[in-house]
Amino acid sequence: MIKPNIPADFVMIDIETLALHPNAVVTQIGIVRCDALEGSILSLGCVNLSIDQQLLMGRRIESAALVWTLQKGNHDTVQHVTESLTTTLLPFIQQIGQYETVMSNGAGFDLPILRGLLQDLSMPTPWDFRKEFCYRTLMRLVDPGIYNERAKERCKYDHSALNDAIYQGYKAIGAYRVANGLPYAEIAILKPPAAPGELAELLKLQPEGY
Repeated sequence: MIKPNIPADFVMIDIETLALHPNAVVTQIGIVRCDALEGSILSLGCVNLSIDQQLLMGRRIESAALVWTLQKGNHDTVQHVTESLTTTLLPFIQQIGQYETVMSNGAGFDLPILRGLLQDLSMPTPWDFRKEFCYRTLMRLVDPGIYNERAKERCKYDHSALNDAIYQGYKAIGAYRVANGLPYAEIAILKPPAAPGELAELLKLQPEGY
């Protein structure tokens, strides 16, 4: 097993889009702050973005991605947002930039697309590209079984940016602890509820052995 060189305190980001290419319309961003030494998620956030404004900027929607999103019943990820992209993104992106390591699921999707959106808005990318880390790579370096099990389990959850970020955050915490010789036991996340109060209650759960 290869020990990844990442700090224990990191943020996990997930985005929902209506296409798979670099100038895709981004509908939702989820972020969780993780503390692998404590074995917990410390804070979380989620925002929906204006689809209309992104279309006016020339960002694109793929019909197959839109159909897939609607067929999955993920209507919360596709909402009519009137607030400007800059107003929505500024405090959110500043929050991301506070942390040394920014992680997402795949080096070629979430962070590059988000960076491209910021560039379209003439907004700086607040994190250092040298501090980006790929969640998928982490899973494969530490334990392929953890990664493969995630693929099997993921269909149980609502497909949203926050749910995916929470799930990936807990998996990354576990992988970090395994790699550093710390106790690890899988936390059961059956279905993160949408209501903030219920979600807060869920995050009080701690895996045995932490």
